[in-house]
Amino acid sequence: MNFLAHTALSGKDYNGILVGNFMADSIRGNYTGKYASQPEIIRGIQLHRKIDKFTDQHMIVKKSIKRLRHNYGRYASVIVDIFYDHLLANNWSTYYDISLEDHSEKVYKTLTHYKGKLPENIQNFLPGMIHNNWLVNYGTMQGIERSLESVSRRAKFSNKMDKSVLELKKDYNQFNKEFNQFYPYVLEFVRRELAGELD
Repeated sequence: MNFLAHTALSGKDYNGILVGNFMADSIRGNYTGKYASQPEIIRGIQLHRKIDKFTDQHMIVKKSIKRLRHNYGRYASVIVDIFYDHLLANNWSTYYDISLEDHSEKVYKTLTHYKGKLPENIQNFLPGMIHNNWLVNYGTMQGIERSLESVSRRAKFSNKMDKSVLELKKDYNQFNKEFNQFYPYVLEFVRRELAGELD
């Protein structure tokens, strides 16, 4: 799961839970003291990590990752996260009543409102994210290709992630099938988590 999915899997309130869920990958060390006055942000960070664990351990997701493992090694799971954002954008109306455009606009307003609480790297890229409408553009091949190129440049080790969009095009139907098999499971997991049923 990448930025779009994590914002979608944050409930309907567009509040601190969404902010924590969005920024969790940039949070290191003990964060509970820093955000002690905003427990919703802490809950969002914790939710993000539970979603990642649930996703990484799911057999359907593992099938998607296995298809890429030979060519992309340790980065196969990162690529699948980005592929799944693309597939979520293109299957959005199957899972949500709000339009992708309206959801994205609400996310951008929420992140802007909480900008002072965001890690510096996110504060730096947020204006470009909003200007280029990343969340909506994940639904295009060009948008997902730009995302893969960006991640490839930032990676610590040599990789071919910027070429992996060719794998998505080649096996699109299979990736799409696996995404749609998996997403209802993570939706139910998050519903129960937010309802406190899994505590």
